[in-house]
Amino acid sequence: MSIEQNLGYFFFDKNHLKRALRHPSHAEAEVLPEPPFQQVPYGVLGRSLLGAIVAEFAVRSGCETAEEMAGHNTLILDQQRLSQMQWDLCLDFYLKVGPAERDAGLHQDAAALQETLMALFGAIYLDGGYSSLRRVVKRFLVDPALGHTEAG
Repeated sequence: MSIEQNLGYFFFDKNHLKRALRHPSHAEAEVLPEPPFQQVPYGVLGRSLLGAIVAEFAVRSGCETAEEMAGHNTLILDQQRLSQMQWDLCLDFYLKVGPAERDAGLHQDAAALQETLMALFGAIYLDGGYSSLRRVVKRFLVDPALGHTEAG
């Protein structure tokens, strides 16, 4: 099964997916005729978008105060839930790291996998827009956290 099948999202421009899965160590290890694009900017974008989407779901579910929204966000963005999504997507298999980093186990490092997940969110947004990313986040994070009772 491919990462796109696991995600339930198929990229129109596969370069977005490739870039999201490319750790900086991999970009530094290869000599390419093009710039060594890697995931960092996609990760920054993905993290910001994830915050916006989770906040949207909080508002749609009726949160009225900052405390209610914070509780909602904590529930959805639980570290265990994010880790489960990383493993469900087999990110350790798809993450491209440099040879020395692979030997050191970086492809299984929790922080590297979380950054890759955020980069994937950025890539989905750039490829398919907000609604495509929203569907993926809802499926993997919101629905499991809220028991499929979320509005919208």
